[in-house]
Amino acid sequence: DDDGGNETPEYVQWMSPDHARPAVALQPSPFFNDLIVSVGDWNFQLWKLGHQAPIFTSPPATERLTHGCWSPTRPGMLFMARDDGLVDVWDLTDSSYIPSVQLLAAPTRVTAMEFLPPASLAAKQQLLAVGDKVGNLHIFEVPRTLSRSATNEKSLMEAFVAREVSRVQYVSERMEIRREEAAANAADEEKAAEGGADGAPAAGDGPNADVELSKEELDALQAEYKEVESKLVEDLGLTEAELPAGYQLPAAK
Repeated sequence: DDDGGNETPEYVQWMSPDHARPAVALQPSPFFNDLIVSVGDWNFQLWKLGHQAPIFTSPPATERLTHGCWSPTRPGMLFMARDDGLVDVWDLTDSSYIPSVQLLAAPTRVTAMEFLPPASLAAKQQLLAVGDKVGNLHIFEVPRTLSRSATNEKSLMEAFVAREVSRVQYVSERMEIRREEAAANAADEEKAAEGGADGAPAAGDGPNADVELSKEELDALQAEYKEVESKLVEDLGLTEAELPAGYQLPAAK
């Protein structure tokens, strides 16, 4: 509007850096309203609404990821399609380091993947539709071991999310402390450098600093040391046998 009376609504609530390249999938969890999975070329990440960084980043995949989605019946399970036609099945309540199962879904790159809604709520069969890059559609029946949820799986996933949130917060706090320490050290070094420029003692100007001495000064210090050493040997009454090899007793005065 030319008069500026109407304000454009802001649809974007928050933004945060994600994968290095555009994400190939983004889907909310069917069990947690504040949990989202994003899939990039080589890993997937879990996001919890209200946090500016992912709470979990998967290890790099051995093949490029092309799609991903949540299991409709398992709170902690995700299916990740790959460029080589395999599907990695992740059970985060069991392991967050490697996929639990790998399924051969297509002979070439998987481009789409979707769970088919059951005919009824009582249906025990779970079907997965997979499309590949040459246009073929594959329908798979998901094994019961991958579709049937354990009685406490949702609580296990809640514990996993809480643990990852605590880990991310701890790392963030430690990074902030390290930044403050680095800033304090830089300020101390700058202050010491300014002190040295003004003629005040700077770092390294104390009694332990390296000092360049002339030959005459070194000879005088060596003679003083010998005199103190001889006096100590005389006071202790040490014999030649008690002294280190090669050491000569001072000449009698």
